Amino acid sequence: MMSYGLQLDHIAINVKEKMDEAYNFFSELGFSITPRGYHSLGSINHSMIFKNDYLELIGNQKGKPINRPELRNAELGINGLVFKSDNVDKTYKKLVKINFNENPPRNFTRPVIIDKIENEAKFKTVSVKTNVFNAGRVYFCNHLTPNLVWLPEYLSHVNKSIGIKEVVIIDSKPCSVLKKFLKIDENIKVIKKVNEITLKTNSFLIKIVNLSSFKKRYEYITAKMEFRPSMFGSITLKLKSLTYLNKLKKNTLKKVVKFDEKNKVQMFIKDYNFVLEFI
Repeated sequence: MMSYGLQLDHIAINVKEKMDEAYNFFSELGFSITPRGYHSLGSINHSMIFKNDYLELIGNQKGKPINRPELRNAELGINGLVFKSDNVDKTYKKLVKINFNENPPRNFTRPVIIDKIENEAKFKTVSVKTNVFNAGRVYFCNHLTPNLVWLPEYLSHVNKSIGIKEVVIIDSKPCSVLKKFLKIDENIKVIKKVNEITLKTNSFLIKIVNLSSFKKRYEYITAKMEFRPSMFGSITLKLKSLTYLNKLKKNTLKKVVKFDEKNKVQMFIKDYNFVLEFI
C-alpha cells in the first residue's frame, strides 16, 4: 500500500452500549484511558495509547442507536484492524484497483479538550469492503491532527504496557486470508507453518490460524470461546513488567479467565469474546 509497507495504527474493540463497563474494566487492568470522545459519525470512544499505536474502545451511547452498520451489525469484541496511511486518496485508488473498495474516503472529527480549550481532532479513513475479510473491519486511517490523539499524559500505563505486538485472526482457510493481505501489500514477509501463517509488517505481527491451532495456543482459557467462521481472536501487548498484572486477583476480575506464566499473562475476556495476552 505504501513503499515502506503496512504499519499498524490501532485495533478497535466494539463494546456497543457497554462503554461504561468497558472503561471500568480496562482501567482495572491498569491502562491509562483517554477521556470519552464523541465522533461526528455518532459513535463514542476511549483510547489506550502507546508510542506508535493504540487500542480503541468504540461503541454508542446507551439508548442512542447510531447510523454505522459496521458497528451496529457487528459482534462485540475486536472489530477493526487499522493501518496507517499518509495519503488516504492514494490508498483508496489502490483498493479500487484490486477490487477491495467501493466507498470513497470519509472525513470525521471529535472534540478534544486541552487546558479547558476545545480542539478538533480530524481523521480521514478508507475501508476495505466488508466481504473481503470476514473476521471484521480492515481499514486505513490518516490522523490529520495526531497531537490530539497521542496525548503525552496518557502514554504511561500502570500495567507497563508499551505497544501492540500481535493480533491473531482465526479462520478455517488461513491461506485465503493470506492472499488478500498480499494483494494489499505484496511486500509483507510471510512465515508459514502447519496451520499457522505469520505476516511480519514493519511494526507488528499478524497471525492467521485455524481454530484448533488457536485453542492449542490458549488451551487453558478458550474452551468456551464461541467460534465464527472467521474472527479476530486475540491481541498481544508488549510490557516492561508483569508485576502489576500478576497481582490482579481473580475475584476482582470476575469476567475474566486468567492464566499466568513466568513471562506472560493471558486473559479470556468473556464480555468481548477475545483473548488479551501480555508479554
